[in-house]
Amino acid sequence: MNPPDPRVLRSRETVRVAALELLEERGYAGFSIDAVSKRCGVARSTIYRHWESGAKLALDALTSIEETAVPASSGDLEADLRSMLRNLATKLASPYGRLLPTLIDAAHRDPEFAALQRSFAERRRSEALQQCGVSLAASGLPPEVDLVVLADQLAGALYLRHLVSLQPIDEEFLDALVQNVLSLIDQSRSGPN
Repeated sequence: MNPPDPRVLRSRETVRVAALELLEERGYAGFSIDAVSKRCGVARSTIYRHWESGAKLALDALTSIEETAVPASSGDLEADLRSMLRNLATKLASPYGRLLPTLIDAAHRDPEFAALQRSFAERRRSEALQQCGVSLAASGLPPEVDLVVLADQLAGALYLRHLVSLQPIDEEFLDALVQNVLSLIDQSRSGPN
């Protein structure tokens, strides 16, 4: 297989950068392939050759700046929870985090974007759950604890701070969150008082 043409790679990156700029400036409601084409000087036909729709271009641009590495499990529940939460906090503090309201808006406005975003989010979530699940299983987590709900509770706390209450996601908060989860797990192991 031949390596990708560097001109194509440069062109795609130019389009992604223009798309991100427009999403940040105008939101999804003001985003279009025409606007991207005008911004970056790449022909609409070239853009459509690489992305079938504005929704696919917008999601590709947004996900291109997302840090996607999921830390490997250490087998230590506390360390893995901290690592998972720090990873998410870092993501929310990045340019991706700044564009998160745009991503949410787009998903509510455009069914195609919503379906693409849901698929992307499920893949990322599955990776994170797999990593965390190894540690949770090793920790002796009671079987009645729903891992998906637990992950939503942990991530939801960070998203709430980032998007709604606009409070910092600092080490003190992450420590308190991890300690609360560990306390609840310990309580569930010891059974009702």
